[in-house]
Amino acid sequence: MVQSGKISKLSKGRYYKPEKKTFGNLLPNQKQVVKDLLEDEGKTVGYLTGYSIYNKLGFTTQVGNIIQIGKNETRPQFKRGMYTIAFLKQKNTITKDSIPLLQILDTIRTIRKIPDARLEELCKRLLLVIKSVTDKPTLARLAMKYPPSTRALLGALLEELGSPTITIPLLKTLNPITTYRSGRFSNPRGNGTSDETTRKKELFRQALQATSDQLQILPIYVEKDYWVTMVPHELFHADDIGKDIIF
Repeated sequence: MVQSGKISKLSKGRYYKPEKKTFGNLLPNQKQVVKDLLEDEGKTVGYLTGYSIYNKLGFTTQVGNIIQIGKNETRPQFKRGMYTIAFLKQKNTITKDSIPLLQILDTIRTIRKIPDARLEELCKRLLLVIKSVTDKPTLARLAMKYPPSTRALLGALLEELGSPTITIPLLKTLNPITTYRSGRFSNPRGNGTSDETTRKKELFRQALQATSDQLQILPIYVEKDYWVTMVPHELFHADDIGKDIIF
């Protein structure tokens, strides 16, 4: 049947019926290419993310040959026909209802990897996408299991849309002395330090002093313990190197 052209081979043991057009056969859509990785006995276990979603949400017109899949349990990337199948670790439970929200959060998480677009323009587009979300509290709740930079940008976007109360739980999870920069949503800087950054540094100093007084030890020792705890935490949760670090 392959030789007759009725079916075409996608990869070892996998075939599809090609749709014939004037200029040749069309490839199957990406979801069909990886359907076995998205469902297991009728249960949703994965979802498309990455380039296909950047394109679907209007962030880029490019369509690559990399199919990225969000899953709770990942595996090394591999080839399937002309495509490279790659995986993104998802810490939230994956359901059909949560997939559109997870795709938005994945886009925020990998926003700097979107090709041929300025960060400020991407943020403007994100505002429109998030504005159309009807369940913004669930979006914020799911973001809790994403890196701090994702939570920070989502919080800024929600505040821009007039939903400040939703951002309070997100704000409480962020390091008070860390500044996150994301295009038009960067902290304003006058002489190099924003008023908000100054306020956070002062709160941090007060927290060190209060702990020092409580434990009756010098503030420098309290700060040392803080960084000894915080630095490994941030490294372990870093997208690019976290999984490779061993202490």
